Amino acid sequence: MKGFYVEYETDTNDIYLYYRYPSQVAFKIMPVLGFWNLPYDDWVRELKNK
Repeated sequence: MKGFYVEYETDTNDIYLYYRYPSQVAFKIMPVLGFWNLPYDDWVRELKNK
């Protein structure tokens, strides 16, 4: 699932699924309805600095 990642929005407390194209353009696909829907294995969790 190369190119897909999830991001937590601290201002709205929402989690979104994104896709980053090889050209480095990111596209918000859909909201994720909770942590139970997120795959756990083989994903890297990172803290994004704003």
